[in-house]
Amino acid sequence: MSFKLTADCMRYAPWSNSKAKMALNCPWQFRKKYVERVKGVEPPATSRRKVGLAAHETVEAMLKRPDVPIDNILRIQEGKHDLTSAETDELRLYKSQILEFGERIRKFVAAKGAETKSPLLVELRMAITPDFEPCEFFNNDGLFRGVIDLGIPTHGGNLVVIDHKARAKGRMEWYLEQLRGYQILGVYGLKVPDFNILAVQPAVHYILDGTIDWIPVMMRREISIRMRNWLIEFLNKAGAFGNKNDQWTGKHCDWCGYTEACEAFTAMQTSSGGSDGKAAATTEVNI
Repeated sequence: MSFKLTADCMRYAPWSNSKAKMALNCPWQFRKKYVERVKGVEPPATSRRKVGLAAHETVEAMLKRPDVPIDNILRIQEGKHDLTSAETDELRLYKSQILEFGERIRKFVAAKGAETKSPLLVELRMAITPDFEPCEFFNNDGLFRGVIDLGIPTHGGNLVVIDHKARAKGRMEWYLEQLRGYQILGVYGLKVPDFNILAVQPAVHYILDGTIDWIPVMMRREISIRMRNWLIEFLNKAGAFGNKNDQWTGKHCDWCGYTEACEAFTAMQTSSGGSDGKAAATTEVNI
């Protein structure tokens, strides 16, 4: 059975995974941001978030410029994110794991990397049209887009896609929609000269403990049937939810820029006794 894109889906395109999840988790937040285009007030970054972002960007900078000493990269990130001395110490805890990850990638590319112009694809933007053809990332006529943290074409025709998470190993099911999106973008949105993608294998790299958690490799044909239909169904549902105006509270409230005007959030805060209970009463909807 082949699924077709609905009018509701196309009304709110182009989509990303985070945009679709916002529609599914809180249609009201989605409408404020993407339909009414109201400028929200982003919550102040927590210490953990600042350090995590700095660690994430350190990994990417190291992969882009392996000739630059890691301490130089860390110092740049400390200044960029205005880290306190305690936050700087916490960031430094990532150093050995980041270096070890870089060495693992170097050895992997030497052993299995394809002979392409760019053996490492770092922070690569990809997008596809409703006909599942590649297009420019900011093309407003596109259907779906995303940015991969790290892509590695192999000489066997596989595209390895690694997403960095600045934490210790978590639950893979938290990231499955994101990884499925990378499978689609890898097949339909990535064009590497003289490289034919036969399969895609995504993974999550947990920076804090160095773990790399893989999901099974999927062949191009299976992606073109099963994952293509999954994406259409996922985006169609997001489009239908985008028509709603319901306020649903949950973990997503922690980084919502519209909580001050949200009646559901105010009620949740009142019932939970203050700001420490943001996720105490959740009606979050997940696929």
